[in-house]
Amino acid sequence: MALTRRQFLSLTGGAGALMATGAWAGLLGEQVADGSGSATTTPPPRPPRTLVVVQLGGGNDGLNTVVPEDGRYRDARPSLGIPEAELLRPAGLTGASLHPALAPLVAPWTAGSLAIVQSLGYAHAGRSHFECSQHWWDGAHPGQPTTTGWIGRWLDSTAPAEGSHPLRAVALGAGSPALRAERTVATVVLDPRAFAIRAPRGVDAKALADAFVATAAPLSPDALLAASQRSVASAMAAVDTLKTPLAEVGAGDGKLTGLLGLAADLVTRRLGIEVITLGASGFDTHSAQADEHAELLADLAGGLARFSEKVAAAGMADQTLVMTTSEFGRRVAQNGSLGTDHGLGGCQLLLGPAVRGGLVGTLDLSRLHDGDLAATIDPRSLFAAGLDWLGGPTTDVLHDHEDLGLLR
Repeated sequence: MALTRRQFLSLTGGAGALMATGAWAGLLGEQVADGSGSATTTPPPRPPRTLVVVQLGGGNDGLNTVVPEDGRYRDARPSLGIPEAELLRPAGLTGASLHPALAPLVAPWTAGSLAIVQSLGYAHAGRSHFECSQHWWDGAHPGQPTTTGWIGRWLDSTAPAEGSHPLRAVALGAGSPALRAERTVATVVLDPRAFAIRAPRGVDAKALADAFVATAAPLSPDALLAASQRSVASAMAAVDTLKTPLAEVGAGDGKLTGLLGLAADLVTRRLGIEVITLGASGFDTHSAQADEHAELLADLAGGLARFSEKVAAAGMADQTLVMTTSEFGRRVAQNGSLGTDHGLGGCQLLLGPAVRGGLVGTLDLSRLHDGDLAATIDPRSLFAAGLDWLGGPTTDVLHDHEDLGLLR
């Protein structure tokens, strides 16, 4: 059934309103256009690499993730410390051991493709989720606040002159403030099974999609309306590109395992995606931490293993790099509720064939900062490794940072 202009406008509120609706906010991007200004749904050739950023929301306990071989750890955590007999001690790991839930990561550690960066955090930050998350998301120089995220600035600085296609950056499950940019808009896939044009009852979905596309060309001379037209074109391009359903999440999969499986599915489709973000909450383990944290780490490790297996099977392992982030670590001492409270320094993982594996940084429990593991490595040094690997003006995006030698 064809839609009249009046019917289309009544359904959408007009192209300008389309930009402002929350339902469409995750789909907006720049138009992929040819020289005539007409819209097209064909993304450019696939870039060679994809960075996957995994957010461990709430503040992961680094000391129970990578456990120091230090008696002070046992003294500070008499009930919460991981039992010696359960710890994993893979070859080449000295001075520390791994939580038993991280067993799937022993293989990449042994292969030299897993780096663990310790004592990572912002020394100037407090211990609030909001403040610390903001620092991690924006990756800005202290004292120079910004409205953009560190990935968003990179996307802007490397955007092709002809405009970005809508799947250059994809956020799975939820949007990420790290993707905030001035000119580039990421595609947010809240639910892969529902990533489609959903027409009201009695309205043909294809006709509605065709009507959307028809509004995108020719471009209006009015800048605001033209921007709206580009957004419509990008939204439709994203929906068209992902019209084949993504892999189903298994009934028993944890959130990270499921999302990392979906990320691998996207990568292996060769869609030209350069950045994928995803994450899970639950790492704010103030009470009864032991079992909950073990489940979270098992979900993370299982998801990373699934991702690695899928991209390797498709011959694309060399074109992927996975990085974890978390807003802070936990305090060294357990609290009265058999959990841990907000701290400073934490540990993050970097995984992929391009990684120079090993333990980076130190766990010095003899020199704490007000009961916390000191934050001695700036997170921007971790971000820089990811952006250097992708290629682009890392220094312009992150300003000062240290080269940690994380890449081969």
